[in-house]
Amino acid sequence: MNSYEILVSGRVQGVGFRMYAKQLADRQQVYGTVRNLSDGHVKIIAQTDSAEQIQTFCQALKDMQPRYMRIEDLTCQSITLDKTYQDFQIVY
Repeated sequence: MNSYEILVSGRVQGVGFRMYAKQLADRQQVYGTVRNLSDGHVKIIAQTDSAEQIQTFCQALKDMQPRYMRIEDLTCQSITLDKTYQDFQIVY
């Protein structure tokens, strides 16, 4: 399982972005977590079977955003985790 940290900035807090990310992750079989950060970013920890799968997930986050959300920047980097997720959860 490949693990990634995705940081998203823009109008992504208080607009349902975490729920949107969860629904997308569930459809694409991406596992991990999504949480708001105190600096206004949203952090996603994502686990997938392939690099292509994470690229598809990140592109879908950028492309299918409702008009009240606005992603200004999205970065994705590979990370090493000792944990394997079995689902995708919103962390409050």
